[in-house]
Amino acid sequence: KNMRYHARPTLVQLISLRGGASDMSFQAYDWTVNIGTPATLVAGAALATLLEGGLSEGLRLRRDDKIWVRKAKKLCLLMLVLAFSTEICVVFMSTVMGTVLLTGGRADLSAGGSRWAAFDPVADSPMGLLQREMEFEYLAIGVGFVQGLLNWLVAIGLRFVVQRAADDGRDDIDEESRYLFLGMALSTVALVLFLLSFYNQHLDVRGNYFTTVSRLAVLFCHKYLTPHDLSWPPQPLPLLMLPVLAMALYCFAQSFKCGARRDHVRADTGASS
Repeated sequence: KNMRYHARPTLVQLISLRGGASDMSFQAYDWTVNIGTPATLVAGAALATLLEGGLSEGLRLRRDDKIWVRKAKKLCLLMLVLAFSTEICVVFMSTVMGTVLLTGGRADLSAGGSRWAAFDPVADSPMGLLQREMEFEYLAIGVGFVQGLLNWLVAIGLRFVVQRAADDGRDDIDEESRYLFLGMALSTVALVLFLLSFYNQHLDVRGNYFTTVSRLAVLFCHKYLTPHDLSWPPQPLPLLMLPVLAMALYCFAQSFKCGARRDHVRADTGASS
């Protein structure tokens, strides 16, 4: 019985093409699975930290908080939301791309298959296949996982800083406890710097992490906002996402701005009294 397509290369194909190009779709699928699993763990950890910290007294905004403490709390909550959202995107995209890769690049458009599922599975390596045929998806999954992890670590460090500030002025807290929280915060900063350095030296082929993020932004615009291989107009959902995202950013900005304005009024009132 003839198979419609083969996602996994046969042993004969691998032996005959050893050292050359072969079907790498199944190996690329393994990569998506391997990165989707830890992304799930980071998303769960970020959600747990968000619920525990956001509902506890530690990250609640109080009127007697210092200006920088209030900003640190807001930034900590923002980093946790971004970490959870980013890792969920990674899990979803890696799952979808895994399904596409298992088609072996053979999309039957007449049967309703997606045009994005048609690709050439022959490559020298799985990473070469992904970078050539699915550059946006490859960068989105890789950058999303790293960025979500970094956001979570930054939030953890800010949580230690906020706890350190909350202990100031309390007679029942030893000085060694304050130094302990400060040391843990600085340790997370060192870890973030090391992870970025490790990424730049081992996984990034474009110079550094920030050039990769800029390349991802360009690919996003080309793929969803100004697609050259689809009929005009572009897809409506990305266009609908942009104003919603802009409104969310506006709300975050207003949160920081309102806090700064209230602190300014409080300072003027204190000076006049």
